Amino acid sequence: MITSSTGAGDTRTRLLSAGIALIAEQGFTSATVGEIEAAVGLAPRRGALYKHFPSKQALVEAAIGERMAVIADLSPVVTWLDSPEAHADRHASLVQVAAIILDELDKEKHISQIIEKEGDRFPDLRDRMRTMMVEPGYRYTEQVFTAWTERFGVDGDRPVDVAALSAVMLGALVHHRRQEWLLGAPPNNVESARFLETWAAATLAALNLAPAADYSHPASEETP
Repeated sequence: MITSSTGAGDTRTRLLSAGIALIAEQGFTSATVGEIEAAVGLAPRRGALYKHFPSKQALVEAAIGERMAVIADLSPVVTWLDSPEAHADRHASLVQVAAIILDELDKEKHISQIIEKEGDRFPDLRDRMRTMMVEPGYRYTEQVFTAWTERFGVDGDRPVDVAALSAVMLGALVHHRRQEWLLGAPPNNVESARFLETWAAATLAALNLAPAADYSHPASEETP
């Protein structure tokens, strides 16, 4: 989080927010420095933006860099998901974490739109976003699902492809949010609360896990 007793930090934050919103809406070339400055109440074309960023591209780079710093380490969530508290009600735990993921995706909306439109302009940033923001999410999801199946999984005729399942389930969350951004409504008009309840149930069913478990006796768990 950027803070400053002089107010400069607040101005920088407002320029970041307004800048990525305008660039996402209008495109990198069309959104001018003057428009970004005016959007935060500064006199346009008086050099205010350049006091904080050497260029528009530097502004985009800073926005992506700050977002990477926020979400780079999700290990506390992974640790919690394998705790007795989380296993006591896996369904509710999955709903809770998935809701957080949707909220975090909303914070990345404008950055994602810029990369979609301007990825060829910023290939290095596109690659950094993939390797430092997107791919870690799938790895963390696979880590959680692997830990759950190894600890509580029930042997059966249907093996679980955890890597593929992680791609499917996390990808479903991303698609749900991105369709709202693109088309103004979620898939099949299913609002988030309903979607997350079904998403959690489908995840547990695919993992052959019950909605809750006796954490002390994982071997006794049976598929519902």
